[in-house]
Amino acid sequence: MFMLRMFLHLCHTNIAPKKLKLNRAQGKLKISMDGLRKKETNLREVQDKFALLQQTQESKKQEKADLENQQKYEDAEPESQLPG
Repeated sequence: MFMLRMFLHLCHTNIAPKKLKLNRAQGKLKISMDGLRKKETNLREVQDKFALLQQTQESKKQEKADLENQQKYEDAEPESQLPG
């Protein structure tokens, strides 16, 4: 009986501080993971906005090129073909 009590005492004195450290570490990990999830959400939002801006930029580049080509075509037409 003494040996059992001694064993339980040793287990309690060795394990309890480790469990306490583990619980603290798990709490810190949860806080860190929550922060990480928020940052990941923010990153996805920024990436989505950036992708939209890139699409808009490409669209505007194409529109500009089309207008430049249209202007070149109009400038190249002989005056005799212009109405008036």
